[in-house]
Amino acid sequence: MDTKPNCKETIIKEIYDAVDLFERKNQSYSDAWTKVGKILDIIFEGETIALTGEQDYIVMEIMTRKIEKLVRFLWQTIGSGKDLVGETALDTLKDDGIYSFMLLGYLKTLK
Repeated sequence: MDTKPNCKETIIKEIYDAVDLFERKNQSYSDAWTKVGKILDIIFEGETIALTGEQDYIVMEIMTRKIEKLVRFLWQTIGSGKDLVGETALDTLKDDGIYSFMLLGYLKTLK
């Protein structure tokens, strides 16, 4: 008897697991990723911004994550988000702090 998992069934299971995770994260965090885009558009007043090198990309990456953490935190504490993925609002707040220190350390090493 063949006991190896069926590849097609495994792939389908992984797809369904990913859909379930997406749905739970979206319920926990809302569609934070789209809200980040809206927030950045407000910050830059609709202007096109130019990232001109590694430093700009790193700063933008970390700040984008921090904005997403803010959206998630607010959604879970003031909005209707619930922890369905094992990441509480307090975990999100800690993540934001870590990103702040990452950016602080990075920028201080540039001097």
